[in-house]
Amino acid sequence: FLYYHKQCGAWPLLIVSEKVLNDWNSANVSGFEYYSVGINKINSEKLKDKEPPKYFHIIVTGRCELDLDKMGIKIKKKCPSCGKVFFDKEPWEMNKLIIKESTWDKSDLFISELFPAIYLCTEKVIITACQNKHTK
Repeated sequence: FLYYHKQCGAWPLLIVSEKVLNDWNSANVSGFEYYSVGINKINSEKLKDKEPPKYFHIIVTGRCELDLDKMGIKIKKKCPSCGKVFFDKEPWEMNKLIIKESTWDKSDLFISELFPAIYLCTEKVIITACQNKHTK
């Protein structure tokens, strides 16, 4: 189970179940740290008497830089207080992300400093998800 949450003005949260975390660890997926998430309230009557699964907040530590020139994108401005970057194109106008190969740290999970809310991954993560039925 993967859960992605983004609110205006907040960083995204990547929450995974214990099963996903165990499968990633077994497959030696790299590029993340994890912290336990507590269940505050169970609203479903059907689930109130059941032990909830364990969940973990994932902090992606892998890094890369994007090649904005090859992507045809220019930075219009960058907020000096929060660091948010504004581009001359909207995200849906960017056809594909092009990574500067020499900047990628070879982690399986990684982000670009310019797009910290977009999680990138290697094929290893996709294969692990398929092999362990993390998808429906």
